[in-house]
Amino acid sequence: CSCFHKKKKNPFGQFCLWDFPEGGFWPKQSVATGVAAGTQSILSFVRPSSMQAGNLIGLPWDDLFNVLENPEQLGPGWIRDNEATLTQQLQILCGTLQVDASFLEISQVALSVDEATFAVGQLVAYEPEAVSRLSLADDIVTSLACSLRRGWQIHHGVGKFAANALTVLVTCENAEKKIRTKASQLLLETLGGWLKDHKKSNDKVEEVCGCHCRRASTAACCFLDRVFARPDKLLKEEVQKFPGLIDMIKDLQMVVRDEYGCPFSLTSMLQIPGVMDAVMKSDAHVCFNPDPKPVRLAEACMACLSYAMLTVDDHFFTDQSVRCFLEFAEYGNGQGFERLMSHPISLFMLEGLFPAACCLPSAATLIKKIAKHPRTIRCILSLLLAVCTPSCPPTSRTGKRWMMKKDDSSAQKQSEHRRQTTLHLKVMALVDKLHPKMPRTKSCLSDSKILKTKIKKRCPVSQEKKSDSLYWKTLTKNATGKSCYDNKATASSADIGHLVSPDTKGDRKVSQVSFGSGHPNRGEEQMSPQLSRLQADIEKLKAEIKQMKNMNSDFTEKKDSNDQEAKDDPNSWRYFRKRALSKLKGETCTSLARTTYPAIPPWPNVHVERDPAIAWLIIEMLVGEERAREVVQWRLSLVEVCKWLQRRLFCIHQGGQDPHEEEPLVLIECDRKGNALSELRQSNENKVGIFGDVSGQIEVHFKNESANGPAVLREWFVHASEYLSRPENNLLVSRDGGASMMPSPSSHLSNKDHKRDFYILGRLVSIAIFKRVPIALRFNKAFCKLILGGASLYKWTHDDVKELDSQLYKFKVKYILENPVEDLDLCFTDVLDDRTGSDFTVEGSEKQIELIENGQNIPVNEQNKEDYVRRVCEWRLHGCMKEQTEAFLDGFYTLIPKETVQGLSVVLKPEDFANLIAGLPNVDADDWKKNSRCSGGYTTKDKQVKWFWEIVHEFDSDQRADLLHFVTGSRNPPVGGFARLQGFNGDQKFTVSKISSSIESLPSAHACICTIDLPEYTSKDMLRERILKAISLGGIGFNGHGEEDDH
Repeated sequence: CSCFHKKKKNPFGQFCLWDFPEGGFWPKQSVATGVAAGTQSILSFVRPSSMQAGNLIGLPWDDLFNVLENPEQLGPGWIRDNEATLTQQLQILCGTLQVDASFLEISQVALSVDEATFAVGQLVAYEPEAVSRLSLADDIVTSLACSLRRGWQIHHGVGKFAANALTVLVTCENAEKKIRTKASQLLLETLGGWLKDHKKSNDKVEEVCGCHCRRASTAACCFLDRVFARPDKLLKEEVQKFPGLIDMIKDLQMVVRDEYGCPFSLTSMLQIPGVMDAVMKSDAHVCFNPDPKPVRLAEACMACLSYAMLTVDDHFFTDQSVRCFLEFAEYGNGQGFERLMSHPISLFMLEGLFPAACCLPSAATLIKKIAKHPRTIRCILSLLLAVCTPSCPPTSRTGKRWMMKKDDSSAQKQSEHRRQTTLHLKVMALVDKLHPKMPRTKSCLSDSKILKTKIKKRCPVSQEKKSDSLYWKTLTKNATGKSCYDNKATASSADIGHLVSPDTKGDRKVSQVSFGSGHPNRGEEQMSPQLSRLQADIEKLKAEIKQMKNMNSDFTEKKDSNDQEAKDDPNSWRYFRKRALSKLKGETCTSLARTTYPAIPPWPNVHVERDPAIAWLIIEMLVGEERAREVVQWRLSLVEVCKWLQRRLFCIHQGGQDPHEEEPLVLIECDRKGNALSELRQSNENKVGIFGDVSGQIEVHFKNESANGPAVLREWFVHASEYLSRPENNLLVSRDGGASMMPSPSSHLSNKDHKRDFYILGRLVSIAIFKRVPIALRFNKAFCKLILGGASLYKWTHDDVKELDSQLYKFKVKYILENPVEDLDLCFTDVLDDRTGSDFTVEGSEKQIELIENGQNIPVNEQNKEDYVRRVCEWRLHGCMKEQTEAFLDGFYTLIPKETVQGLSVVLKPEDFANLIAGLPNVDADDWKKNSRCSGGYTTKDKQVKWFWEIVHEFDSDQRADLLHFVTGSRNPPVGGFARLQGFNGDQKFTVSKISSSIESLPSAHACICTIDLPEYTSKDMLRERILKAISLGGIGFNGHGEEDDH
């Protein structure tokens, strides 16, 4: 600089004072003050009249930064006691933050601004109320706003730290109103500028203030979400008055759509009173490349939320999006609803709404409003047919269908396909009844068969050629190269819908279709004249399809060579966004309603998934619960029922919950060596533990063990359920050698308060189902029928008696019916609790119970023996455990309502319900291996991995269960097999990991992530020995990392 005339040094370290000549240009005087014993430097820019340089040198900077680095020392008292000194320090720090932007090119200045932002931001973030009452509060807000605008020039962390401080100040309702108002205005203005900055930071991104975004635009979404999470009156007023509101929302929805910004920022802002009205009235338009036609802002926002609902797996976001749709639809006395349903977003909104309605009351409310509109019923029926369409049966490589063989998995797949087809036919019949004037709706496969017949008439194929199914598979390839029979991608309903259109005679004809290159075994030079003409027609039709600009033809995304985040994954956010927003001339609810199709038009989304749970919901909405149960009865797989149940329970216990509220946390303390039943009784009295609000997280701690996590939770459920089933508790008894359990008929003899214990058991089982945790209790068929039937007597057969107690059936039921009874000296009584062959007996359990009034005086003879047998069977199947079952259901219904259980009773068999509670009865080694992976350096080709799976296959059922318990915390696989193992964040694959430990060490398990660590053992026998020893010791407990303790 040419204006300085002298330079002074200071013994404090890196300190220099620049004096400008008096009478010259005094924009600012610069003072660099050394702090932290000379290891840090802050370059401060203050006015000359504000403070003497000597006073700056003696300020206790070390004390300030020590407190800021340990913010637990901060508090209103500390600020009040050090207000004078703090004011002087804040003057210097604020002056630093307001430095001219041109100085930021100097590394020392940039570092000083960084340090000053930390100091001021830390102070404001931890004590916003106290800071807002300082005399310099206005200057502090202005300084942080400067740092907010310029921070990304220095480092992304500088801007984020300033944004976080202002966000905390703005959302602090106890701060001074004047200061909050100014902070709100500056924060909105600056974040609006961030939304326009799409440059990606080249620095390594580290999380700062909970934000790990690499762009200022996406970081703005994060902080806007925090600001508008729970806006108070002041914030709402400031948003309504904000002059750049429309521009901000326009930029915000584009960042959410194109750059994966936090979608909650958009939903939170649209729900602020007055914002949706402003958006609906706005004439602002948004352009989506490559379509040059602009779209109105309101429709663009709804489109963004529609496709986000299909790709963001978050119930809370879906709930917020649905609330935005409700406001949109209610705008202007139906005007908003018409705009919504006449836009292409309506179809994808419906597609996202029905899965959401299974979990969220708000989505169900919106669907009820939509369903009242006459134009939407056809769309809903179209979606109904799409979500219950059976999967196309895959063909073998030779083109042949599945061959029915014994003990072949293909037989199970064929059976599954038949079940899906039965449900689809039932739904089609229902659609016919709802719309009798329309001919029977054809599915994707049905339309394909019609085309197949027409093509074969024009060009017959020799039977000597390859199979007809393979020929059709080749011919019916669509524009993306996917076959209608491709197991990876089912044929599009929309594509098939375009293939077939009505003509004046009512017959169907081929209008638009793209086929493959002819018969697979026939070359171009060997084509017959008929096939050549057909091929020419096909080429013309392929050209027509390429010219179609609808949602299906523009569904494929092109990779952006300049952006590594671009993906072609059909399940990705961008894939859906491109499909919908690159071209908005596709079909709408209104266009589908007005179509001239002779049947329900096909759903236009090629990737809609089969989901009978959604079909169930739609049918309930159309014809009521009872009729819906008749349609879906016995036509859902156990996995599909679990999916329906989990959605229903989420809707009951978590639907509509504020996403910004903390989930309730339940703490359970347990002693492995203690009395688990006594602990549960105490928790029931105090209404804590599992008797509190279990809709959130459950955290379990075993005594003298510090671990927690999903594996510890699974372990506790196994521990508690095993303790409840002990014979000395006399709650449960087995009639089949311990394979299954049922309530003890004599439980009241040993425990006067047995109803309370059965209530506890019912509560425990319902929570296990809700949390998808298998427990160590497998109920028998009779008890499961009573649970599903609400403790009422069901229609039974002799097979039920035989399954309950084979000895009872053989020596009493069957014998009496087939032999004379006069010499048996029987009367109409039965024993209370028959435990023949059991080592545990209860005094009084052999008491005789009268089956009818004065039954002990009514002898059994040939005329009434059938009545006697019937009453004995009803007593054993129902009467002896009715009281216990009712108490069990009182606890069970606290989490799973009676109406939900009634729904389960029509889709679940008793044995499936037992599996739902206890998991699958057998550990399938092949399924285990199929749903596993390797990590840490192991691959499937390594000998240690091969040995491991060979050992698993050689283990007997008990050893496999012990190994599974060691690595997951549960002895049984969950419903759905090993593909549904649960980790911290949902489904978790079993993992075999390599570690560098000595071969003398034992395998260790990370049960919370279903992982076993194996050293590089040198032989299979050594590996077997180590695994067996680890299993025998691993059940002792968990170590501090949530792993099985192998010491």
